[in-house]
Amino acid sequence: MTLYRDLIAKALTTSWRHKFLWILAFFVALGGLGGEYGVLFRSSDFVNNQATTLNFLRADYVDGSLFVALQNIPERLQANPEIWPALLVGLLVFLGILWVILVAQGGLLWSIDKLQRGSTPQKFSLGQAKTIGIKAFPGIFMVSVLLKILMYLLLILATVPLGIAFIRTGDYSYFTWYTISAFVVMVPISIIVSFLVKYAAIAIVLRGKKWNEALRYGWRLFISNWLVSMEVAFLLFAINLVTTLVLIYALNLLGLSSNPAGALIFATVLTLWGTYIATFQYTTWVLLYQHLEEGTVKSKVSRMVELWHAPVPPAPSGAQKPIVK
Repeated sequence: MTLYRDLIAKALTTSWRHKFLWILAFFVALGGLGGEYGVLFRSSDFVNNQATTLNFLRADYVDGSLFVALQNIPERLQANPEIWPALLVGLLVFLGILWVILVAQGGLLWSIDKLQRGSTPQKFSLGQAKTIGIKAFPGIFMVSVLLKILMYLLLILATVPLGIAFIRTGDYSYFTWYTISAFVVMVPISIIVSFLVKYAAIAIVLRGKKWNEALRYGWRLFISNWLVSMEVAFLLFAINLVTTLVLIYALNLLGLSSNPAGALIFATVLTLWGTYIATFQYTTWVLLYQHLEEGTVKSKVSRMVELWHAPVPPAPSGAQKPIVK
């Protein structure tokens, strides 16, 4: 049975020894770090921002400016035709960045797996990793986009009727239920989606599965091991948070942010650290995925419960009974 400390220790060692992985991890980190518990905080911020937007729309509805703004949309688009090229350029830039992130992610997963199987960095190259990432891109893209669409569709179905009711009536009971519904839908589903994307991406890259097969496989793997997944995600988030805060505190003690040259060093160190953390996190998930498939890892909570409820072994037959006076 594999313990978390073994996974973490091996991931830390692998990430530090093979720094060529940092090149791929640098681009992967453009998509953000923080893991599933980082997703939780971002989702909470999203819900809070939606509540602010709802109050803003309610105010516009009361003074009539909302209707005017909606009616003027076609006229504004016709009066400003240059907005379409700008939107197209923005979309292309977004898709280009997404392509880089997902290709790097596929190449990073493949490289980590090669190292775990005993290959040395000399036996494969970043060019091969890029080729694998490009090949895996359509599958990872499909999984990511479909799950995001599903998540926001559920959010719309759960919240839009309540939001419209609040905007029209101003009844804050609708506003309260809107916020609760948005939180209940957005937070858990966004965390589950994060796990599914991760497991499906590993299945696509390492097992050669198609996106629909990888999605079903990732779902079964998560459902069977959801507690392990949550515990590992919490460990990674805690390690990321604590070490980053300690590093920032240490750099501030050195006074690096007090001048331009120091600020450049400060940013460089944080970038390198973020790249290492990204490498470490993905290495941990690849190792965990392999152990989950083998069934050789068990939740810490499950082990504690089993230990708590374990029967007390009987005393040896030859043991002397205590004398009761």
